[in-house]
Amino acid sequence: MSLLCGIDASVGRSENRSAVFLRRLTGVKTLKPPLIKCTNTYLNELHHWISVTNEHKHKQQLKHEHIMHINRFNQSIMVIKATNSDISK
Repeated sequence: MSLLCGIDASVGRSENRSAVFLRRLTGVKTLKPPLIKCTNTYLNELHHWISVTNEHKHKQQLKHEHIMHINRFNQSIMVIKATNSDISK
């Protein structure tokens, strides 16, 4: 959950800022154009879920769809790392 709180400041302000944040988060130094487009779209969608999640966090009541979305985000980060590794070979 602390990871999600950290994302909120960087998402939705600009594509460039989102891409920079994503590079920091994933440890990927160079994101290829298709990957940047995909991840920026995902970050825009994620922004809504972070807001909703933060609203419910103090109640410790995360709905099933919130948990599923968090899991999907974590999986996406793993995919980004794997994709970058494959591209750079």
